[in-house]
Amino acid sequence: MDKRRQELIDGAIHWEALADREDEQADWDHAHGYGDVTSFRNRAKLYRRTAKSLRLEAETGRPHCTNCLGDHPNHECKTYKK
Repeated sequence: MDKRRQELIDGAIHWEALADREDEQADWDHAHGYGDVTSFRNRAKLYRRTAKSLRLEAETGRPHCTNCLGDHPNHECKTYKK
């Protein structure tokens, strides 16, 4: 495996670990009655999409948008419109 691909996979693993921590914190807060845990869940979702975009880049050799997972360059994001 080349160095760049390994760095992308390592980065994805790191983002997935961060997502797991956000979910664990949300579960803990919810179990202890601390109210709304939406921000934790939203961060976990974003971190998982970031990991997925890195894994797609590792597979294809092309960067992918974290938002819509479309490949770059110059793609038109299907999810985010200005």
